[in-house]
Formats: sequence, structure tokens, C-alpha cells
Amino acid sequence: MLKVDQAKVDLLMNLIGDLVVQKNAMPFLARRAEEIHGSREMGREIKEQFATLARLVGIAPAPAATQTA
Repeated sequence: MLKVDQAKVDLLMNLIGDLVVQKNAMPFLARRAEEIHGSREMGREIKEQFATLARLVGIAPAPAATQTA
């Protein structure tokens, strides 16, 4: 059996929660960048980073979140 300090587990869970919150904010930021700056390129780059982050943390993006406007 593997023993892990509870404080380390708590820290890891907090970091995971922060990652999920940030990941979920990225599609909104991509849309806002496109709306405010009229930059589809900027929105596309944010969406690409979102997809990479989703793969890294093993969370599949919602289909509507990655669609290009």
C-alpha cells in the first residue's frame, strides 16, 4: 500500500480544481477575443491551447466549446 501525505493530496486536488476552472474559461475568452478584437486568429489560437490543455488533463472539451464562430 502506498502512503501519501494528506496535505499533498489536498494540494493536488486544489490544483486540479484550478485547472478545470481555467480550462472552462478558455472558450469564453476565445469568443470574447473574436468579438472585441475581430481576430479570428487570436480566437483560434486560444481554442488550440484549450484543446491541448484538455488533452493534458484528460478532460474532453464540450463540442460547443471548440466550435469556431
